[in-house]
Amino acid sequence: MLSSTDYLYNYEPHIEGQYSKKLVYGNFPVYHSKQSRFIFILNSTLSAVLIGLILSSMVCYSFVVSKQKYINTLHSDTRRLNIENNDLQNKVDYLKSFYNVDSKITYYDYLVKPKQVLEVKGSSESDVLVEAAPSGLKINSMIGY
Repeated sequence: MLSSTDYLYNYEPHIEGQYSKKLVYGNFPVYHSKQSRFIFILNSTLSAVLIGLILSSMVCYSFVVSKQKYINTLHSDTRRLNIENNDLQNKVDYLKSFYNVDSKITYYDYLVKPKQVLEVKGSSESDVLVEAAPSGLKINSMIGY
């Protein structure tokens, strides 16, 4: 059985000066058997397929690298916006805080404080009228209460 390197040494070169009915003249390999020619064609085909796969993997890798760069850019922009959002939320919380509202009201004096307190004497009569419940009222209790 021939190995893949045997096809290099398994041909007869064309001898110059020998009469031939070929249209093309040159130093072309002539294979002794179909098996050595098949191995040569198989090796050539597999080499071409391998080169094609290497090129396609390089193209795919470049797409992956470009997408990774785009994703990293989006990630950094998202983190920057998140930090900015936190800062703005802290400012909004400070502006809405009770202390800030109270200090602003005190500063601008929106509420006028009374200068003196008036005291009113209470009456003994109550202003609220309380009606007595009817005597025949029966309250039904409920389960669970």
